Amino acid sequence: MIPMRSDPEARPLVVLHLIEHGRAWAALGVLVLMLPSSGTTGPALDADLVETALVSAATGSSVDAHHAASLSWEVRELLDYLERSGSDLHTRARLEFLFTNLLQHIRPARALDEALRTDPALFAEILSYVYWGKDEPRDQEVPPERKAVAEVGFSVIRSWHTAPGVRADGTVDVDALHAWVTEARRLLDESGRTVPGDISIGGILAYVPPDSDGLWPAESVRDLIEDLRSEHIETGLRTAKLNSRGMAWSSPTVGGVQERDLAAQLRAWAERASDGWHRTATLLRQLADHYDEWARREDDRSEDFGDQGP
Repeated sequence: MIPMRSDPEARPLVVLHLIEHGRAWAALGVLVLMLPSSGTTGPALDADLVETALVSAATGSSVDAHHAASLSWEVRELLDYLERSGSDLHTRARLEFLFTNLLQHIRPARALDEALRTDPALFAEILSYVYWGKDEPRDQEVPPERKAVAEVGFSVIRSWHTAPGVRADGTVDVDALHAWVTEARRLLDESGRTVPGDISIGGILAYVPPDSDGLWPAESVRDLIEDLRSEHIETGLRTAKLNSRGMAWSSPTVGGVQERDLAAQLRAWAERASDGWHRTATLLRQLADHYDEWARREDDRSEDFGDQGP
């Protein structure tokens, strides 16, 4: 039979049979027909059934897995339905993790971002997929499944910018932020991943909004920098700040004007932070030095461009 043409009343049973016979991706197409927005009649769509089908498609042995790339819209619609239904946040977060590669350009991982922001254990778990523990042998063969999960985990952490403790209005719950960092570091130390953990924590701290007067990093982050005295957190924060600039364009004749402006801003922040946050001031000056060097390279490129003539 053609599953999409099944009787509306029989569709929940059809979905279960498809999953049992290794056709979970086909089951997703049937489930989409059962969405309230589809306009079709039939029994109400059960969120548990949707979760079962999505998990089976992402992790089970499916004979129709080759159709996965063409079913991103269906996965997106079903995840949106679970979100509207108020299903369990952590279940949706894990589903978004499993479908990261399929959905990365069409749907933000809202539940995953929220779960990471509030659950340091999930953050530590994902890093355990990405990095070896300190005492784990490095010469062991990496199974394809472990490699695939590690790549997804790296992508998730790299794209996660909703820092813990940050409220909807952009203000910071300092106690929540510090508690999250403390627990995440404890868990990562237990698993032998202190160094990559601190670098990753520094990366997310870069996205804590600046103070109301524009000073970056925010006071809550400056206090952590001074208290923790972790070179690796500072490395992660510097790297994330540089990467957050994204792509930059300018006329080939203007040289390093943009970079010098950024260096000047960073030095102004360093001056303001120097009274009480010495490590933070040093970090800001290091960033300013980087942009000064970048500006010199851009000046050289502009000079070479001018020498070439019209």
